[in-house]
Amino acid sequence: MEVTNTLKPGDRGTPQLLRRYGERLVCVRYRFDSARKKNVTTVELVVDERDAPEGYYALYPRRPEPKQQVLVRVEFDETAMRARVKGAQGRWDPERRGWVLPYATVREMGLVDRIMEEHVPKSGYMPETRG
Repeated sequence: MEVTNTLKPGDRGTPQLLRRYGERLVCVRYRFDSARKKNVTTVELVVDERDAPEGYYALYPRRPEPKQQVLVRVEFDETAMRARVKGAQGRWDPERRGWVLPYATVREMGLVDRIMEEHVPKSGYMPETRG
């Protein structure tokens, strides 16, 4: 089934489900089942909640969002890889000496292990000037 829309609790179209499921409601997804030609509404619910063990977050760091810009390392002599990154609309950041790409693209290209930095400002960002 293809997801056609995802709504957060409180968005238009969710109040009835929010009343039904309360704070357990995480999101509402509208899907289309092409085999049966049906629109389907699904909900994601919290069914269990407990404290994470000590050090858990160090072992399992949070992944960036798919559209989030990340900085990727490509060595100078890796000309073929550099061409692939450029072809994927990567842009060179001379200050950080790395390539800026959306996380989803980095994942598709198999470059997750080369991420140097997350939360890179979007293109068009101008650092404060000294005055």
